[in-house]
Amino acid sequence: PRLAELLKAWTSAMAPIIRQREMTAEKAKEEIKRKEAEKEEARRMQEAALRAKALAEEGRKQAEAKRLEQERIEKEKEERERKERERIEFHEQKKRLKREHDRREAAKKMQPKEALKLIYSSNTQLQAHRVITTLKTLLGNICNDPGEKIYRRIRQANKHIQTELLQYRGGEEFLLAVGFRLRRIKVQDEQPNPKEVLRENLLKFYKTFAPDELPKVNIPRVVEYFAGGKEADLWDRLRKKYGKSKEDLPANFDNDHNGQPFYVLDEPSVNSKDQWQRWFQGIKQARAIL
Repeated sequence: PRLAELLKAWTSAMAPIIRQREMTAEKAKEEIKRKEAEKEEARRMQEAALRAKALAEEGRKQAEAKRLEQERIEKEKEERERKERERIEFHEQKKRLKREHDRREAAKKMQPKEALKLIYSSNTQLQAHRVITTLKTLLGNICNDPGEKIYRRIRQANKHIQTELLQYRGGEEFLLAVGFRLRRIKVQDEQPNPKEVLRENLLKFYKTFAPDELPKVNIPRVVEYFAGGKEADLWDRLRKKYGKSKEDLPANFDNDHNGQPFYVLDEPSVNSKDQWQRWFQGIKQARAIL
């Protein structure tokens, strides 16, 4: 009996300790579970982050591929449009050259009186006066000294000829109607004048791409301002305004290294007196109607 009482007392005394130990063990298990749950959550979050990163990288690659494909399509489109523009410009250039050729061929068949009517009908009174004054001087020099070649060769790029005669309709036609023909003549030991080159290209530009604007443009003033280093600025301005520039000019509009364009009036052989007299009489009659 005494031992039973001692055992009962020991059990009563140890019960709180045992309960405390059981609670501690339970808490330890719960802490372990909590940490394991945190680790699992961290692992899931890390996997989710990796998946999101992989998806983002895949999306970036797809976007980059799409951008590159779009750029390729745009480049191909631009290339097709460029080729189409070049094709159209080439055909337009051919048409312009043909119109220029046909105009000159028609002018060769004109009578001087017809060319004179064209001068009056296509220009203002002041412009027509400038053209006729220049023609009087040119033909007057020939009439005064028909054997002198210098009077029967007119440089197309000459500043005075360009500004006073060729930039107005009817001026070139009158020369061709009288008998002048456009030829290229190689001038020995002569360097092209940059201002004359710019003036010729500028006049050809307006005649080709903006003929209606030509009478409004002060060509000599433009040449004086832009010659000598500012030509690039001039052509950039023209491209912005008209969509064309120097490189769009037909190739035969540029100075040829083998010769420069001249209007040449050939003199018949003096051995054929009748033919020479008819030729000279035609020059004098053309001069007289001006």
